[in-house]
Order: sequence, then structure tokens, then C-alpha cells
Amino acid sequence: MNPLDWLVPLSDFHFLRPMWLLLFIPAVIAFVMLLKQRLGEGDWQQVVDPALRAYVLDRAPKQSTKSGHWWILIAWLVATLALSGPTWQRIPVPVMKNQDALVILMDMSLSMGSQDIKPSRAIRSVQKVTDIIRERKDGLTAVIAYSGDAHTVTPFTDDGETIEHLLPSLTPEIMPKLGSRPDKAIKLAQELMTNANIRKAQFLLLTDGIQQNDVTRIKDLLGENTPLAVIAIGTAEGAPVSLGDQGFLRDNDGNIVLPRLDTAPLNELRAQANVPWLPLAFDDRDWKTLLKSEVTANNEEADSSRNTQYDQWHDAGFWLIFLLLPIALITFRRGVVFTIVLIPALWSQPSDAFEWQDLWKTPDQQGQELFAKDPSAAAKKFQNPSWKGSALYKSGDYQGAVDQFSQDSSARGKYNEANALAQTGNLEKALEAYEEAIQRAGNDAELLKNAEANRQLVEKIKEQQEKQQQNQQSSDDNQSSDDKNNSDQKNNQQQNDQQKNSDENQSSDQSQSSDSQQSDSKNQQNDSQSQDQQNSSSSQQEDDDYAEQQAQKNKEQKDQEQKDSKNAQSQADQEQQDKESEDEKNAAQAGEKSDEEQDKEDAQSMAQQQQEKDQNGENPDDTLGQLDPNASQQDGMTREEKAARQNWLNRVPDNPGVLLQRKFLYQYRQQADDDKEEVLW
Repeated sequence: MNPLDWLVPLSDFHFLRPMWLLLFIPAVIAFVMLLKQRLGEGDWQQVVDPALRAYVLDRAPKQSTKSGHWWILIAWLVATLALSGPTWQRIPVPVMKNQDALVILMDMSLSMGSQDIKPSRAIRSVQKVTDIIRERKDGLTAVIAYSGDAHTVTPFTDDGETIEHLLPSLTPEIMPKLGSRPDKAIKLAQELMTNANIRKAQFLLLTDGIQQNDVTRIKDLLGENTPLAVIAIGTAEGAPVSLGDQGFLRDNDGNIVLPRLDTAPLNELRAQANVPWLPLAFDDRDWKTLLKSEVTANNEEADSSRNTQYDQWHDAGFWLIFLLLPIALITFRRGVVFTIVLIPALWSQPSDAFEWQDLWKTPDQQGQELFAKDPSAAAKKFQNPSWKGSALYKSGDYQGAVDQFSQDSSARGKYNEANALAQTGNLEKALEAYEEAIQRAGNDAELLKNAEANRQLVEKIKEQQEKQQQNQQSSDDNQSSDDKNNSDQKNNQQQNDQQKNSDENQSSDQSQSSDSQQSDSKNQQNDSQSQDQQNSSSSQQEDDDYAEQQAQKNKEQKDQEQKDSKNAQSQADQEQQDKESEDEKNAAQAGEKSDEEQDKEDAQSMAQQQQEKDQNGENPDDTLGQLDPNASQQDGMTREEKAARQNWLNRVPDNPGVLLQRKFLYQYRQQADDDKEEVLW
């Protein structure tokens, strides 16, 4: 044995975490300070008696204090070495890799909409795949949907929640091409294996049947590393395929199509390519039975992989911890250990509200993560004016969005600023901003089209508001004129009545005066007559006075009746005028409502056009989209109007499969596959 063999491990000595050695720097500084303090005390320590040093020398540190400092310094050095991870030897570590990979091929042709298996074949297929994903605790899984063409739903991933989230969106209606081509799905699965550098994977096909031509195609594609298993969905009787409002699926002759499960091609595929298949079961027996053999093979491979080992450096730093224990006992004093524990608690929090994620992500990146969930918080994080304006716009702070978008002088910045101005109700400045956006759009046809459409919409809203103001002002003027006419009419009526009463009183006074004069004249002329004649004349005069009083009373009663009749007629005229004014107001409101309905129809039309643009992939992602025509008037809406508006918005269908539909359509257009399919369902 070579006596120098013990030196061989030292050649491999190194530190796993060498950055911790930087803690030696403050230790060296502390050592220099302690040494300087010790030397600064001079040689009087050797001359003066230890008992007199405290009284003779200015600085006479206690021996225990000095020794305590040195022990703390030693503990610092030992802990630093332990944290740095000293190592000099390797140890073998067993390795186990799970090579289980599964590709699920889902048939989404029109025949999967048949309801011979409730609720439908497609829904039962989605439910079955969901059960499989939940049961798979590890391994990689990919999902492919196919009809006349194949499309990737999710590539190889171990995130089952993501796959489970996308599965409910799979329906036959989102597939861009009619037909049923399982061979294209197998080709796409093999491409996914190549891209993920996966050597072996099992394919699980969920379908309601294959054609005779598919047997040869599938057989030629399968290999030793790509075994295939099939779960057949459907019944031999079949059922019509519902197309919603369009009725049922029909062939070229107008007959209703009844897709039936044909097991003959599946049996032939099993005989020629050794592809097992089972009908759909209500429990997990179908897929567990089909995948059992492959899972067993993978487990055997995993068991053999346990024998594969690799060397890993052994961290020996934990041995130094035992050196710290005696140092802790030596330096132990009452309150010392407790003080050391409390030192980290004395550190104050930074005043700049520093967060851990600030070390790894910029404020704009943090704002992008918060944008979808909490736009208000995202606006506080964003530093880019355009992104911050978008967050403020989405959170409803339109004035803040205007302030941010105004800093961007580009065409898109002006376009977004115009949208925010329109939401605040400042239509004049919004139109000016739209004009600037149109002038600066240049060759951006999409932005130019959106800006022009929003500008026209804002102009229409502005005209509608002006029309409403004119109608309201006209209605107020008519009401004021009617009130003035009624007041003048009442004043004239009162003056006429007063004049008439005055004339009547004057006439009555004149009549009484004339009668009195005549009576006096008669009395003077008949003074010489007898007493009987005087009594007769007096009696006659009393009768005349009574008759005149009676006539005057009847006349006053008649005048009062005429006055009451005139007042009633005036009141009826006033009610008629009020009714006409109310009718005018109702007509104006009806006109306003009809204009609002027209605006709503225009908004619905623009929303439909915008949806078509989104489906064609024409809407840019960095703009705020089309303007809501009723957003500027929303703050002035009543509770009933807001409830009606919310109900109208709730009627808009929420289709989570639109994203997958657009993705599949985009992929189909890129592939430009014009092959004619033999069967369209």
C-alpha cells in the first residue's frame, strides 16, 4: 500500500458553496480590531499588579470579556466553513426515471355528437379522459383532437390540471375540417415525441369507429415504441346527430345520418397490428386493462433503472457543527445566548417596501402577471405608460388612462387615448384624438379601420346627446310658454270679471239713486194728499224696493254661475294644454328610446363584426379594441337601466372553446390541407 494514498482525497477537496467564504471578510476585520485594541493597552499590563489595574490604568478591560470576543470569532470561522460545504469524496446515489408517456387521441368528428350514449359520445369521451388524467399520478401526457385533421390540445406535460381545464372545451363544433382521420392524429403524436425527445410512448385512441382504409394507414405508422390501444364509443343501433337549430345531420340524399359503431375494422386492426380494443365502460376497467401491459413494462424498466447510479459529492460540513457545541458552552453567560437570538429581530424593515420578487422580475413583468386578475394592482406596478394606461382603463379609471396614454404620441397611443377620453364623456377631445390617430396610422390598416369605426360611433353618440338636449330644451320652452299663456289667460279673466262686477255695481247704484230721486219727487208732489194716500205710497215703495233687491240677487247669482262656468272652461283648457305638453314629452322620450335602441343595435352589430375580426385573427393585441357605445352614459343610468343592461350582457354566450377553435383554424390554414375526405362524419 502506498503511504501517500491518503493524500489522494485531498486533491479533490473543494467547497460546494464557496460564496459563503465571503463571511471571512468581516471576521478578519473583527480580528484586526481586537488585536489593535490589545496592542493599544501598552506594556503597563505587565508592570502594574492585576489588582491595581482597574484603579491605575484608564482602560482595563476584563479578562473574561476579551476571551469571550475571541471565542465568538472562532465560532464565526467554524460556522462559515460549515456553510461553505467542504467536500473531498463522492458517494453513489441511485437514480430512478419514470419513462411512462401517454398520448390520448380523441375523435371529434361530427358522429361523436350522436346521443346513443347519454349525454353524447363526445361528452363521454371527455369524461373518460378526465378520469384517466386524475388517476395518473406521474408520467407525461399529451392530448390530440382530430376530425378531418389533427390538432394538439396539450403537448407532453405532467401538469394534469392544465389538461383537465382544457378538456371541457373539446366539441365537434370547434374542429375546422370535416372527416375522421385517426392516422393523422398518430402522425402528430409521433411528431410530439420527436420534439420532446421521448423514445417510447403509448397511444390511447378514443373513437366511435374507423374506416376500412384506416386499418392499413394505422398499421403502417405503428412501431415497437408506439403501441396503440382503442376504446370504442357508441352502439350498434346508433342515433341521429343533432345540429341545434339546423335539425339533424343528413347525407347528400337528404336522409338522416345514423352513425353506428362498426366493430369489423377494429377487429381487423387487432388481428393485423395487434391493437387491442374495448368498448367504453362506466368504470375504469377499460383503460386500465388496455394500459396494464404497458404500465407493467414501464415498471420493470423503472426497477432496472434503480440499479443505475451516479456519483454525488458528499457534503462534510455538518461535522463542523460538533465543534460549535463546546464553544457555545464556553461562551455561555446569562443573557448572552438570548441576546444573540434577538439580534436578527432588531433589524428594521427597509423603508422602500422591498419585496422578494423585486430581485427577479421588473415592475413591468410583475404588472403583467397581475393584469388579468387585479388591473388596479397591476397599474401600480407598471412603469411603461402604455401598459399602465391599459391597466387603468381596464380597472375603470379612465381619466388616469388618459393621462398615461397622452404620453404616447404614436398612432396606437392616440387611439387608446381617444377611447379613454370617450369613456370619460369628453367626446370633443376624443374626436380630435381619433383624427390624430387616423393621420398617424400610416400603413396600419387594422388600426385605421378601428379608429374610423370608433370615431363614427362617437360622432353618433355626440349627435344623439345634442338631439336629446335640444328636445329637452324645446320641451322646457313649450312648458314655460304654456305656463305663461295660462297665467295671462287667468289674469285677463280676473280683470274681465272685476270690470264686469264693477259695471254691475255702478249700474245698480245709479238705478237706486234714480229710484230714490223719483221717490222724493213723488213725496214732495203728494204732500198735500191725504194720509191714506201717503200710506199707500209708502207701501208701494216698499214693494218696489223688495222687487229690486230680488232682481239684484237673481242677477248676482246668474253672474256667479257664469263665472263658475268660465273657470271650469279655463281649467279644462289648462288640463288639455297640460295633456298636450305631456304627449310632447312622451313623444320626445319615445324618440330618445328609439334612438337608444338604434344605438344598441349598432353596438350589437359592431360587437358581431369585432367577434368576426377576432375569429380571423385581425384584432391587434396591443390596442384597447372597439369602444363601448354606452360606456360614456353608464354613470348616469338608473338602477333599472343598469339591471337591464347587465341582463343584456348576460345573454351573450360564454364559449370557452373559442380559443381552441381559433387555434385549430389557424393551424389548419397553415397546413393548407385540401385532401377530400371519404366520410364527412
